[in-house]
Amino acid sequence: MDDTSHGRNTVVGASCLASTDGERSRKNPRESRVDRISELPDLVLVHILSFLPMDAAIRTGVLSKRFAYKWASTPNLVFDQDSEWEIDDFITFVNRALLLHDPNCKVQKFTIYMDCMDQVIENSLQEDCVTLWLRFATRKGVEKLNLGFNDEEDPLQLWESRYDSYRYLLPQFIFRHSSFRKLATRFCNFVTYGVVSWAWLKSLSIGYAELNEETIRNILMGSPALECLEFHRCHGFARINICSESLKKLSILEPWAPNDAEGETVLEVSAPNIRSLELSGNWEKMCRLLDMSSLVNAKLDIQMMHQDRNFQYFSEDYSNMLREILKQLSHVENLTVGTWCLEFWEHQVFNNYYKYGDDHGESFWESEEKSFKCLLQNLKIIKIVGFDPGYCDIQFAIAFIEFLLKNAQVLEKMVINVRKVKRQTSYAAQELPVVQKLLSFTRASPRAAVLFSK
Repeated sequence: MDDTSHGRNTVVGASCLASTDGERSRKNPRESRVDRISELPDLVLVHILSFLPMDAAIRTGVLSKRFAYKWASTPNLVFDQDSEWEIDDFITFVNRALLLHDPNCKVQKFTIYMDCMDQVIENSLQEDCVTLWLRFATRKGVEKLNLGFNDEEDPLQLWESRYDSYRYLLPQFIFRHSSFRKLATRFCNFVTYGVVSWAWLKSLSIGYAELNEETIRNILMGSPALECLEFHRCHGFARINICSESLKKLSILEPWAPNDAEGETVLEVSAPNIRSLELSGNWEKMCRLLDMSSLVNAKLDIQMMHQDRNFQYFSEDYSNMLREILKQLSHVENLTVGTWCLEFWEHQVFNNYYKYGDDHGESFWESEEKSFKCLLQNLKIIKIVGFDPGYCDIQFAIAFIEFLLKNAQVLEKMVINVRKVKRQTSYAAQELPVVQKLLSFTRASPRAAVLFSK
């Protein structure tokens, strides 16, 4: 072998060695990369896991040994049965998870969502499991409880067709658990046989439930710190009387009136101390507001319906109802008005338009000035939701907005929420002149601003 060959081999060998070292130097940072997450303190890891549903939190155990059984110390237990879970498998999973949970760890939040409500109620063994889970949560000092049942089909259809049978009856020890801060239920019945002891409860949401007035009264008496109360698709009562000084917000969404219910055609509400009121959704009852003297914020976004869905759209009863509601809201500072209410008033003007001629639209609102007078002297913020510039009778809604702007003396802001539609050139062409017209109206208040949102 000559020197040239030897030198070449030496260079090649050195080159290969350098290449190998270079590869090692490039690989080493990856191979020696520190697992920063696993180095976090246990308290931080548990805090991270507390934001996950339990099935996801448990699966983190495969990431590293540090994660193994960390989920057992999380204070937030969220069990959500979705389409992937059969009911028996889900119940077995919850039972095992609760069995392995750290006995020394307090539970702050406990959530159970189950889809197959009818199966649970029909199977007493499965229903007993739910009761045992709740017993576990209360013994752990749970502060936030979410208990919801649903159905794989339309829950509203199920509720209307079989509402007597398919509800979970809350056990009595729930009403004696004084550590609750927040409680939300769906398809659960409330029947109180004794004193309710919810001394620290701040927020209560009840959905798809049958309640009588005595139960509501017991709940309010036993919840001296309650600030927010919501009824969603509930029935069984004709009056809500709230004297609590702590309650600040009341929401009544879609109250239901079963076909066989007597005396549930009108819902009366008296709450002299609340600051915020929301009436929303499809209503199958008339509404009568009584004492609302402390109200500051109000949302009126209802749509009246009948059981047979044969709605008398121009009914004088609904016109009178809305007029009386507005009188009770005349002192509020912030008012949100929904689409149906605007459309109803539009059609009142529409009827008078054909009955009395072109100029009666303006005189209609002038005739309603007494109903609006006090309201217009106090109203500072107006929100109009679902506004549709492409609607065929939009001119009547525009007339109503013009009336408000011309007469609201202390108005600071009117927010018009424009209904979202697929953007089309023709629609955009309709929208622009409507917006320009609204902005051109005379305003009684020099501080009034007109804003648009989508």
